[in-house]
Parts: sequence; C-alpha cells; structure tokens
Amino acid sequence: MVFEVDTAWLMTVVLVTIRLGVLFFATPLDGVGHLPAQVRIYITVALAVMLVGVNGASLQAVPSSVPQLVAFGLNEALIGLVMAFGLYCVVGSVMVAGKLIDFQAGFGAAEILNPATSSSNPLTGTVLSLVMVTVFIATGAYQLALKGVAWSLSVSPPGAAPGVLPLDIIVKQFGLTYLYGFVIAAPVIGVLLLLETGLAIMGRSMPQMNVYFLFLPLKIGVALALMAIALRYLAPVLERLFLATLRYWQHALA
Repeated sequence: MVFEVDTAWLMTVVLVTIRLGVLFFATPLDGVGHLPAQVRIYITVALAVMLVGVNGASLQAVPSSVPQLVAFGLNEALIGLVMAFGLYCVVGSVMVAGKLIDFQAGFGAAEILNPATSSSNPLTGTVLSLVMVTVFIATGAYQLALKGVAWSLSVSPPGAAPGVLPLDIIVKQFGLTYLYGFVIAAPVIGVLLLLETGLAIMGRSMPQMNVYFLFLPLKIGVALALMAIALRYLAPVLERLFLATLRYWQHALA
C-alpha cells in the first residue's frame, strides 16, 4: 500500500505550525502556558492542519532549497513573535495595574511565583490576570483570536516575502500597555491617595502616633473593597484590550 503526500501541503502545515507554535509557546496566558509542552505541540499541529484545510492556506512560493525553507521558517517565527507581542501587551496592562495597586495598598513586598514564566508577579496582578482569562473565555474572545490567526494566514500567507517590521505600530501597542494599566488601576489609586492624604494630616497633627503601621490594615481593607467593586466593571476594559490586540494584528501584518 503506497501513501502519497503532497509536498506543498506538508510544507504549508510545517510553516503554519511554526507560526502557531511561537504564538502559543510565547503566550503569557496562564490557561495555555501551564499546559505541558507535548500537549501544546499536539494542539498546535492539529490546529495548523485544520487551518490549512479549512482556510485554504497555500504556499506563496515553494522553497527550492533547504536554506530557503529555513528562511521561510524564520519569517513565520518572526510573525508569531509579532502576534504574541500583542497578547503580552494585554497581560502587561493587567500586571502594570496590579503593580500600581500593590504599591499603593501595601502589597509591594508580596509577590507570587509564576511557574509559566519563571518570574514573580504582583499579588493583585495575578488576581486580575485570572479574571482576564475568565473574561477571555466567557466573552468568546478566544474565537476572535482564532479568526485573527486565520486572517493572518490570508494576509501574510506562508512562504511570503518578509515584510518590513512595523516598529511604530509595535511602539504604539507598547504604549497602550501603560495607558490601559493606569486606567484599570486609577479608581483604586485615586481613593487610596485621598485616604493617605488624610492619614498624612493626622500624622502631622499627632506625631507621637505611628500612622503607617496603625492604618496599614485600613488601607489594605479599603483596597480590597475597591477591587471587589471594580471587578464588575473590568470586563468592558478587557474587551477593549482584546480588540486593541486584534487591531494591532491587523496593522502589523497588513
């Protein structure tokens, strides 16, 4: 029994797997990052086969040599990194907001080790990232992400000539990280600043009282209460962040 394999189809699947593999292995989303590497490889290959079959992705140019195939693979890896950067900016916004809130509320010394990235994350940022993953799944944003990946194959098909790296768009997306991070943390920080202003006045009027240690539990309690109130209004902001990532993909790959 003889099996015939379409070489062009196989090369297309390999190149799409490289693009998706870089995107999935570099993603900061905890729901994906905690999966075993072998499971992520299986999911990536299966998704690449489905995208090539359903989306009709085909090679823009068939490589004539191994060095040319390696060059195509490097181009796909670069596209995957550019797309993964957009997701990193989403998580970065949440982590910036958590860092600002932790610093203002007194949680600055409390950090949680993230085994997916082998780094320490702020306590509040970790909670917000879990909320972000929940919103990502509950609102169907993952479907938009998959459509964005399929769209990238039609705009920048495998085997296409490397484009110019859009540094201005990358810098703009990086700026949105701090902008949305401040927007998320602004309500909590504003109220805590007013509270600290009152505590500062009290400390000046009663210097014998150690205001910081006496009212630290009050600051923590107010910060937690404000976070509980703000969580119900966090979903629209996160949706705008995901939409900003899709717009970033559109401008970066167009």
